Amino acid sequence: MRETIKEGVFIAWRKIASRTRDLSRRLGLKLIFLRGFPPYIYETLKLPLDILSNAKIVFLQIPQGLLLFDGIMLKKIYDYFLVADVHTGFLLPDSYKLKVLNLQFKSLLRFVDLIIVHNYDIVNFISSELRDKVHVLYDPPINYFKWRGFGDYIIIPSSGHSDEPIDIVIRSIEKAGVFDRVYITGPHKPRKMKLGKISIIFTGFLPLDKYLELVSNCKLLIALSSREFSFLRAAWEALCSNTPFILSYTRTLRKIYSTLPVWAFIKTHSTDHITRSIVTAYRKYDELVQSISALRKKLIEHAERQLDELLKIVSTRIS
Repeated sequence: MRETIKEGVFIAWRKIASRTRDLSRRLGLKLIFLRGFPPYIYETLKLPLDILSNAKIVFLQIPQGLLLFDGIMLKKIYDYFLVADVHTGFLLPDSYKLKVLNLQFKSLLRFVDLIIVHNYDIVNFISSELRDKVHVLYDPPINYFKWRGFGDYIIIPSSGHSDEPIDIVIRSIEKAGVFDRVYITGPHKPRKMKLGKISIIFTGFLPLDKYLELVSNCKLLIALSSREFSFLRAAWEALCSNTPFILSYTRTLRKIYSTLPVWAFIKTHSTDHITRSIVTAYRKYDELVQSISALRKKLIEHAERQLDELLKIVSTRIS
């Protein structure tokens, strides 16, 4: 059994919880959520000083810089080992809001003891003098449910971003004519509707076990967006569940899932492109499952080694 970290805490924003919840559980850290809504500065002022004062190690989830600033200031008082779990949006802000929240805080990374990033490409966006304390850590592997024969359906895990082409995907599914049921999870009002022969079920947010059950028993997961960080998690959940998926193309995803066929990655969000990929995934389902199964084994073993390396680094530094 893997050892865990004693006297440690993980502080995170509730709205971005999946990876942090899994990671804190695997590392044995106490998990504390901040509310995660503006004004963020008021939330960071509510940090639990009684817990931080007794912690040997503090992990901070860093999609935004205010929490990093507070964590560093309190480190000067309580002298804990500080780990920043840095999200892509912190290093590469792609909106005015993220730039305001993050750019002025990037230089503070030099004051943390360890920087965790989610993939190897993102290391290039960290100052070269800090790379000795960077550790790449994929999401912890997820236990998946075995196939229960729920039928041929597609799941679209929606993040709610405005650029998600959900309407185009639905039209593409109708045009493909090989699936008759679609589940759309995420921040949408639960309801059912019909489009031709297709039943569309908006589930709203689901409990994690119900969501993973839906993912692991579907025939295809589709996650398309221009924002990579909104569907990296969906791809990992599908992989851990042995579920075929179609994703928007990004260089990072293509590297991680390099052995999967090129048609599983959509560069152009057009009805024709998406329809072709859906039909191909349906026709080559068994072949795609085999490819995913082989890659799943390789990546999960790699993720487990990354976790072991992280524990070794932390144990050495705080012993």
